[in-house]
This record gives sequence, C-alpha cells and structure tokens, in this order.
Amino acid sequence: MIGVHHGLRISRIIHTETQDGKGLVDAGLAQGTHKIHRYVGNVKSDKVKKVASPSQVAQALAWNGGIRHASVMLVSVNCHRLKAITKYLSKGKDIFFAKE
Repeated sequence: MIGVHHGLRISRIIHTETQDGKGLVDAGLAQGTHKIHRYVGNVKSDKVKKVASPSQVAQALAWNGGIRHASVMLVSVNCHRLKAITKYLSKGKDIFFAKE
C-alpha cells in the first residue's frame, strides 16, 4: 500500500509519462510499436525490412528479451467458434472462466 488520501487507500500509481489522459492500453501499444521499430532497425537489414504478419509481430515483440513485464503469445483463432462464443458471452454481465 502506498498511502491513504482523502479516505482512499492507494495501492498502485501508474505514471505513463507523455500519455496524458490515456490509459494503460495506449502506453502498452506505444511500447510495442517502439519495440517493433527497434527490431526492424537493428536486425540484419538483408533479413528484415518490415513486419507484416502476425508471426513477425510476435517475433519482433519477443526480440532481445521482449518488453519488461509482458509476454508474447501467438494464438490461432477459430473464427466460427469465436462468433458462437461471442454471441453467448454478450448476454452475460459477470463471466467467470474455469480450467477444464
């Protein structure tokens, strides 16, 4: 716990530098974009000139140790199954997932 301010307990403060008013998703995307640009600029230019596919994005984000406190996972999605699941989930307000 960091402290108490006006009766609220503060357990974590996240400062995102120049992300004024933006959330953690924006900050994370900015870090990912920066990592991809560094990957393209630092890997042998005859091998990598651009990142265009999902597997290349995963490789770039994981390059040189990846992004601190983040992990990369390349997932194959069954779009037909996803549509069915999305229709089902959109009806609920609280959704809990359990290991099978």
